[in-house]
Amino acid sequence: MMMWSIGKKAFSLIELLAAIAILSIGIVMVLQALSVTSRVTALCSDLASATFLGEDKMQEWQFKEKYGLITAEPSAAEEKTGKFTWQYVFNLDRGLNLYLLNSSVSWQRANTQEKINLNTYLDNNES
Repeated sequence: MMMWSIGKKAFSLIELLAAIAILSIGIVMVLQALSVTSRVTALCSDLASATFLGEDKMQEWQFKEKYGLITAEPSAAEEKTGKFTWQYVFNLDRGLNLYLLNSSVSWQRANTQEKINLNTYLDNNES
């Protein structure tokens, strides 16, 4: 004859429910962390791309300045490259006799407008 006894070897229903609850909370926290990490990674990628685009456009103007290709007093313009919009304002700072290039790169991300600003001075070869 076998006797069933409640020993220390078996789990009770309450212990099992507590273990499942703790495991579920842990899984939810890990999934939330992955979601935040994914959004931050995408934002960093956009920032890097926008910075490279802005630097590339600024180097175009530095090339033009180096080889004397800036002939007329520049003004403002806007260009679109993929999801990025590059805008610049180019003015002659007569006090310093330098061109001031104020540029910005903007893009739409998750219903918000993101933007970075890049500024530099270029030599005025007309002097």
